[in-house]
Amino acid sequence: MRILIIIIILLSQEFISYNNIDSLKYIVNTSKTDTLVLKSLLKLSQHYKEKDPYLSLKYSFKGLKLSNKLKDTLNIIYFKVNIGTSYYTLAKYDSSLIYWLNGYKLSEKISFTKGIAMLSGNLGLIYEINNDFDNALKYQQISLTNNKKLNNLYNVAGTLNNIGILYSYKNNYDKELEYYNEALKLRLKLGDSIEIASSYLNIGTVYYAINDYNNAFRNYILARDIYKKLKNINGLSEVCLNIGQLYVKKKNGKQAIKFLNESLEHSLKENNKLLIKEIYLNLSDAYSINGDILESYEYFKKFSNLKDSIFNQESFNQITEMQTKYETEKKESEILLLNKDKQLKNTELLKRNIEVRKQRAIIYSFIIGFIIIVLFTIIIYRLYRQKMIANIILAQQKEEISAQRDEIETQRDLVTNQKEHIEEIHKEVTDSINYAKRIQDAVLPVSENARTVLGEHFILFKPKDIVSGDFYWITKINNWLIVTVADCTGHGVPGAFMSMLGISFLNEIVRKQEINQANEVLNELRKEIINALQQKGKLGEQKDGMDISLIAINTETFECQWAGANNPLYVIGRSETSKQSVAGISSLIVRNNDVELYEIKADKMPIAIYEKMDKFTMHNIQLKKGDIIYLFGDGYQDQFGGAEGKKFMSKKFKELLLQISDKPMTEQYAILDQTITNWTTGFGKKYPQTDDITVMGIKI
Repeated sequence: MRILIIIIILLSQEFISYNNIDSLKYIVNTSKTDTLVLKSLLKLSQHYKEKDPYLSLKYSFKGLKLSNKLKDTLNIIYFKVNIGTSYYTLAKYDSSLIYWLNGYKLSEKISFTKGIAMLSGNLGLIYEINNDFDNALKYQQISLTNNKKLNNLYNVAGTLNNIGILYSYKNNYDKELEYYNEALKLRLKLGDSIEIASSYLNIGTVYYAINDYNNAFRNYILARDIYKKLKNINGLSEVCLNIGQLYVKKKNGKQAIKFLNESLEHSLKENNKLLIKEIYLNLSDAYSINGDILESYEYFKKFSNLKDSIFNQESFNQITEMQTKYETEKKESEILLLNKDKQLKNTELLKRNIEVRKQRAIIYSFIIGFIIIVLFTIIIYRLYRQKMIANIILAQQKEEISAQRDEIETQRDLVTNQKEHIEEIHKEVTDSINYAKRIQDAVLPVSENARTVLGEHFILFKPKDIVSGDFYWITKINNWLIVTVADCTGHGVPGAFMSMLGISFLNEIVRKQEINQANEVLNELRKEIINALQQKGKLGEQKDGMDISLIAINTETFECQWAGANNPLYVIGRSETSKQSVAGISSLIVRNNDVELYEIKADKMPIAIYEKMDKFTMHNIQLKKGDIIYLFGDGYQDQFGGAEGKKFMSKKFKELLLQISDKPMTEQYAILDQTITNWTTGFGKKYPQTDDITVMGIKI
């Protein structure tokens, strides 16, 4: 009786369930019924289509081969659909196009309407990706016609929407609007709220593109109301961003900020970094419209930082994902090999048990012996089947390892593409900064015509980055020539922002308010900077500001007024005249034969809030014809270089100015430029530029 129970248990194990993936795989590997195998292959192909495209391709190609053998046209079409979808998921669009196009032609041949509708829509997507909008439109129209035949209203609405998108690429706004409206009518009929909201959003985008802001706003609000009702955070984020962009376009900064902040609130909940990045950029524009330059700059910094973070994180995630997947799959392979060894040992043990049973069975009666023979036959069959399964598993492991290798290569290509994309973004940012340089150049007197009022002079202007935190400014009011060289806190984009503020305030103070006394100009400039940067003198507050040297010269009498914030003034003249020129306000620093250099020291406080807030000192100087004055920032003296990698220093700078003071101003410029270049590169090392460099020389 016990032996009969064992036989029943063993036989019952043969009738396994076919309702799970493992069962489907078992059928594929063991069944002799082609139709059952074909059905299982199709289910496996469908199951792995997006989860594991390589595994889906394996089952799809097996199914395609069997379908061709059985001449099962419908299954041939379905397998070609799945193969094309797997290649699409892997971004192998050329391969995807081949199988989808082949399936489409086969569907047409047998008048398979469902296949034509499905595959023509897929072909439209492929041609859209390849920017072949004419073919994309052709196949989407075919998909629309066949979905209407099938009365599949949901797919009809989706295809209408896809056709509208294609017309957007062609800038045919009338057609785009026509198809979006048709899709909206159908979606309203179906009552699909989320798709209705999507249609309103698309329609609003078209009206925005044609500058019909009222209709754009109306449709955006309709979409927003639906997303609010559905509590769809992503939809709310997108539509509020669009409304904010619309108000930016209309130059309504207040309303733009309102909706952009609402979009930001929703996006932060979802941690949608790509959308948050766009919101920061638009908030920067909105605050700029309101004239809030500092807030605009803060959001532009957030935009830049988040953009860098996104691309760095994406690259890091790609590499981490590849490494993790590789390590996981490596461990799984090792586990499978260990299991195989265990199975082989169990097989040997089972064989020994069978031999024992066989010997004991000889003793039993004929009936018991017969039962043992049956039992032995079943066990041998099961052992044979286990061996076959083990061989199949090993073959699958080899195929999967090969597929994993292909996937790693694909991921490597993806990382390469990401790198190229990051380089492209870097180029775009650099182009933007170059454009900012054009704006800065537009307010600096860089041309010869703009500087004709200076007479014989030179300006050595070498920004550390593309844009500069140093600036120089020149104007002439009646007989007074007013010249400034300033060094703002920082360099690059932050320094450039400060320089633009400085130039704007100087134009306001000198040209509009007509304040032209040197020390009073600096006093007023300090007030404007403190107000603009909202400096309160609190602990930990940023100390942004600028150091400056400002001189006003009467071009007829050579009377001169000068004031300085941290930056001094150098005057070089002949010994018989220069002592009287600067008497009482400076000390003789360097002498070269009969030529002397005098330094007029600046007040030790910047143009910014500071612990010392005295009024700036006015220095009156009577210059003589032939004297040379030098205005400069600290970039030249602070540049590292030379044989020991030390700073150039002010002493060496003064000696150099004395040595070249008898030369024409253009030649002085060339010598200064070449000297600092040699200082950074001429001793077997290359030192980067430390700060913006500005030196201006004017000959009286």
